[in-house]
Amino acid sequence: MKKGWFCLVLWVSGVAAAGPYERCLETAGGATQPVLACMAQALKREDVRLNAAYRRMMAALPEPRRRALREVQRAWIRYRDLKCRFLYHPTSGSGGLQDQQQCLIDETRRRAGELEAGRP
Repeated sequence: MKKGWFCLVLWVSGVAAAGPYERCLETAGGATQPVLACMAQALKREDVRLNAAYRRMMAALPEPRRRALREVQRAWIRYRDLKCRFLYHPTSGSGGLQDQQQCLIDETRRRAGELEAGRP
């Protein structure tokens, strides 16, 4: 395959792989409020995914293991929230708020993947 075609394939693949979050960010054009709205939508989608994976895993476990998973999940939520809150402080402005939101999206996406893979 010639180099030019390879680049075209990569470019087309990247466009095809763009999900709703990436399309929303592109439409937002970097303006703070629209970007934060995109982030809120993305976090909501990841949270739905996380909750579905958690419910599936809880349903598959016997009662003593459910209690343990509930404890792990509560600890993880506290960790995620504290970690991401650290990225935003009063002097960081909208950039810090966006960093915090992206952290919440990334951490929630990662945790959903763990639960979907059956890892507590």
